[in-house]
Amino acid sequence: MSKTAIKNFHAVSLKPDTKGVFLDFDNCLYVYEPCHRSALMSAKNEMEKIIGKSHDFFALYTTAQDRVKRRIPKAAASHSRLLYFEAMFELLGMGSMIEKSLFLENVYWKKFMEKMKLVSGVKKFLIDCKKKNIKIVIVSDLTAGIQFEKMMKLGMDHLVDFVVTSEEAGAEKPHKKIFQLALKKAGLKSHEVIMIGDSLQKDVQGAQVLGIKALQIIHE
Repeated sequence: MSKTAIKNFHAVSLKPDTKGVFLDFDNCLYVYEPCHRSALMSAKNEMEKIIGKSHDFFALYTTAQDRVKRRIPKAAASHSRLLYFEAMFELLGMGSMIEKSLFLENVYWKKFMEKMKLVSGVKKFLIDCKKKNIKIVIVSDLTAGIQFEKMMKLGMDHLVDFVVTSEEAGAEKPHKKIFQLALKKAGLKSHEVIMIGDSLQKDVQGAQVLGIKALQIIHE
């Protein structure tokens, strides 16, 4: 494991002059994949009640996701489950199916949030930062609304000082705009903060371009 990689938040050691911590959210503070699999299965069960089992749900979902991402690449909306489910119905020749698309989105996120839990050490790390007056900034791709809901569900909203999403910044990591906005909100300079995230390219290298120290968390 490299010097810029950690296994969990118990291994994070901040320098005394650290004034801010930038944190990725998805697959950093909680493990994403089990939540996504469970949520997708719930959506599958509900969609099959609508269209039957004559189609491969997962293949259709992947095709719909690819279609959305091609239309709006490198944008927060490209992660929208609502757009994915809408595209699934459209691929089946059923139109946008407004009510059903909204219903499936709600099913997905409800199950997703039921499965979420903070990884070991995160809550203590956040509390310790607050005690030391270290600003906590969530720096995340995706839309603000769903990320806010996740933070509230995890009971960490009161421990976060600022949130910067790609929706607000107008660009996704590793673009410098999202990190620049985080620095501006926190009122800090690059050398005063550290970035922690799961993606080497998006989180670590993206932050380092601006002279921000960074750590990659690798969940085992």
